Amino acid sequence: MNVQDAAIQILKDAGKPLHAKVIAERIIEAGLWSSDGKTPEATVSERTGLNCTTCTGVNCTTDSAL
Repeated sequence: MNVQDAAIQILKDAGKPLHAKVIAERIIEAGLWSSDGKTPEATVSERTGLNCTTCTGVNCTTDSAL
């Protein structure tokens, strides 16, 4: 599963906005994606923001995914 799809799944399961760090932690804990990088939350933030078309401000990633 790619990072964007994993993040959307995590956000739908949570039913509320989450910080990129929490999303990354939950993705990894669920085994949906793994990262060898030092900052997986930065990867989640970057990758999920690429297709954002309905930004409403601070929580662009979470607002558009739910």
